[in-house]
Order: sequence, then C-alpha cells, then structure tokens
Amino acid sequence: GKEFEQPFADELRSGEVLCQLINVVAPGSVKKINQSSFAFKQMENITNFLRAAQAYGVPQSCIFDTADLYNQDNMFGVLQTIQA
Repeated sequence: GKEFEQPFADELRSGEVLCQLINVVAPGSVKKINQSSFAFKQMENITNFLRAAQAYGVPQSCIFDTADLYNQDNMFGVLQTIQA
C-alpha cells in the first residue's frame, strides 16, 4: 500500500499512481509513465491508464474521460473505473 500525502484527487491527477496500479494488476500494461508536471504529459498518463484498463477488460461504460480526472470534474466516475 501507498499512503497519500495530498488529497485523493490531487494524488491521482498526474496519472502516475493509476499507471502504477494497472501495471501491478496487469504487468507491462503501461510501458512509459511520464513523471512530468506538464499537463499534456499527465493527461497522456491518464489516457494510457484508461487504454490499459479497457484492454484488461473494464467495460467502456465504466471508463471515465481523461478530463474527468484532470479537471477533477467527475471523481465518482474515476472511482467507478478503479473499482471495476
């Protein structure tokens, strides 16, 4: 387990934690995890996580949009994807 130092949404926003998570469940799913503060690199991480989650078998109906997490607009959808 990993303890978060910031609020939940802030910890997930860069997509790094999500990519690490999917790589634990399905090793090698995300080949490169960006560790950048640039928005487009963080959104790329989120997108890579979502693609890997779909490939793992998470139904499309349970997949949030990249902006839902990055803008913290739909954290329920984010949780739904993680839980699926």
